[in-house]
Amino acid sequence: MSVLQGKTILVVEDELPVAMGIEDALADFGCRVAGPFPTVDEARTAAAGTIDGAILDVNVRGELVFPLAEQLRARGLPIVLCSGYAEIGVIPDTFAGAPRVSKPYTDADLRNALEAAFQRQAA
Repeated sequence: MSVLQGKTILVVEDELPVAMGIEDALADFGCRVAGPFPTVDEARTAAAGTIDGAILDVNVRGELVFPLAEQLRARGLPIVLCSGYAEIGVIPDTFAGAPRVSKPYTDADLRNALEAAFQRQAA
């Protein structure tokens, strides 16, 4: 059984085709999806609820996701950061070790990063 089975994953992604792909991948991994949310503000309420981890686009409609990522990290939740090539330099040092995937990524890339985030949390 995968470490991801039955987990509820918050998804913050503003590009609809990407968000739909993440939803499909998470379903294949045996996860439930909270979202996807196209803005950081819309995700804040869900982030305070019952979730097990998160996949966060670094730049959501021009807003960096790091305040939300800090909120999740304070709760001890594993996160995966998704970034485009141009956004790699904006990731703060405090998140340098966070699992991440660079767009475009495959379902396998996403699964590996998410599993790494949960394994890191368990360690």
